[in-house]
Amino acid sequence: MRQAGSGVLLLVVVVLVLAIVVPSSTAASGDLKNHGGPVVRAGDVYVIFWLPPGRHFDPRSSDASFESFVRRGVASLGGSSWWRTLSQYQVGSLAVGGSWVDTTAYPHAGTRADPLQTSDYRAAVRRALAANHWRVGMNRIYLVITARHTEACGLDKLIGSGITNASPQRCTFPTSDRNACVGHSFFFSTGQPVVYAVLPESSDRACIPGPGQSPNHDLRADQVATLDSALLAETAIDPLGNGWYIRRTDVGLLCNIPNPFPLHLSLGVYALFGLHSNAQHRCVHGYPPLGLSASLSSPTARAGARDTLTVTTAPGAGLYLHFGNGGGTRDFAATADAHGLFRYSWLVRAQPRQEFITVTATRNGRSGSSTVHFQVAA
Repeated sequence: MRQAGSGVLLLVVVVLVLAIVVPSSTAASGDLKNHGGPVVRAGDVYVIFWLPPGRHFDPRSSDASFESFVRRGVASLGGSSWWRTLSQYQVGSLAVGGSWVDTTAYPHAGTRADPLQTSDYRAAVRRALAANHWRVGMNRIYLVITARHTEACGLDKLIGSGITNASPQRCTFPTSDRNACVGHSFFFSTGQPVVYAVLPESSDRACIPGPGQSPNHDLRADQVATLDSALLAETAIDPLGNGWYIRRTDVGLLCNIPNPFPLHLSLGVYALFGLHSNAQHRCVHGYPPLGLSASLSSPTARAGARDTLTVTTAPGAGLYLHFGNGGGTRDFAATADAHGLFRYSWLVRAQPRQEFITVTATRNGRSGSSTVHFQVAA
């Protein structure tokens, strides 16, 4: 067994498990509601790599490289605009508190016929606490990652407040219900909650990023980056099942489609799910909204005259312009310059009418939108 941080031991009863399942919609439905429970306000993540002898994490790299990739990914989240989306839910910083490699043999084969269970992951957290003297409490999350092709079940005993003993319990492989990719739960030790999250590695492709969603050209590593970031976000806003979520049966934080433009965080590039922003009433990949202003040289333009749109936003932001009501040109993409400026001029058509232009700007996950209207005079 290898090493890492500081803390306490003895644990007791599992109370809940929340699972991220293979999603069926493209965005969270409605704003998240606060159900009065605590959140992880300033979190330290302790990563437990559960890797028995002869097992491996990633066929494309060494286990040590994979472990380093995971630690960098978690460390990158805390200062990112993506993670700042959670500030709306009173969640603050995130950091890596420590990591440890547990070489204990799996008590089950980890196959579909003999999957790991919730109790096995709970025991892994116990071992890590005892071996490393890590402390427990609301501001610590223990993340357990198991080897490649390790199936697990029992990932959603309770989703949201008041729903217990969901049947069937979700597994990493499809059962009579959709399969789960990850889950999180808690139990108590010396009167303090121990919040933990589990990331098995299913052989089912439903939990693997699709084409274009592997910026590191390593599906296993990118799968972990996509899923563990989502898992940590959901754990942070609803660690005990009575925090922030939409419906009693759905945590509701996530958009299910990773950003088609991978996010450049401080220590790497990652394809991450969107997070629901109550402030913007939609899924976003960063917060606060990107600053954006758009104006026309002539809000009332004469037919045959030249009009100019001026956009001011973040330097290098990607832009998408949509002209409404037949505005004389097709929609198109552009890029703001090093000063955050973009200008577009065109000849106004002869027909009198009202038109509008909607400009959307994106920069490393943050986005903003502005619409300008103008009148075409005869």
